[in-house]
Amino acid sequence: MGIPADMPLIGTVGRYHPMKDHITFVKAAKLMHEFCPGVHFVMVGAGLTPNNREFKIAASTLFKSDVIHLIGIRFDIPRVLAALDVFALTSQSEGFPNVVGEAMACGVPCVVTETAGDAPLIVGETGLIVPSKDPRILATAWGRLLNMPKVDRCRLGDAARERIHQHFAIQDIVKRYEQLYNSLVNDGYKEK
Repeated sequence: MGIPADMPLIGTVGRYHPMKDHITFVKAAKLMHEFCPGVHFVMVGAGLTPNNREFKIAASTLFKSDVIHLIGIRFDIPRVLAALDVFALTSQSEGFPNVVGEAMACGVPCVVTETAGDAPLIVGETGLIVPSKDPRILATAWGRLLNMPKVDRCRLGDAARERIHQHFAIQDIVKRYEQLYNSLVNDGYKEK
C-alpha cells in the first residue's frame, strides 16, 4: 500500500454493509487525521474498494484523503491484522465477530462498539469499548491507544493474545459444546 512502516495504522475488516457502519469509521478517521495527520487507515472486505461507487461517494463527501486505503477482499488477513497498530469494529449489530478474536490473536489492541454483539465480552479489559455511531468518541479511543508508549500498547496486545488463548481457544470451545450437548441429553433422559 506504500505506507511507511513507522506510520500508525488503524484498520477494520468486514464486508461492506450498512450494519457494519463503515461511515462512522470514516468520520472518526477524518477527526483523527485533523490531530494526527500521519495516521493511515485501512478498510478490508468485500465491497470496500474504490470500485464501490456508493461507498466511495459517501466516504469522499466526508473525507477526501489519501490516508484511507480501501483494499477489498484479502486472503492474508492475519498478515494485514498483524500490521495494524489498532483494530476497530464499528458494527451496529453482530453475533460473535471472529475478526476481533483474530486481531487479538495477532496482538493488536481493539476498539469495538458496545453494539457489536459479543465483541465487548471478547475484548474485555484488553481493549476499549465505545458507544456506536459516535465518531468523536471512537477517534478519542484510537488516540488513547496510539498515544500510549509503544511498549504499553504492545503489552496490551500481548494481553489480548493471552485472553483469546485462555478464553476462546477452539479446543476449549469444542469441549464446552460437548459438555452442553451432553448435559442436554443427560437432563432429557432424567426428566423422562
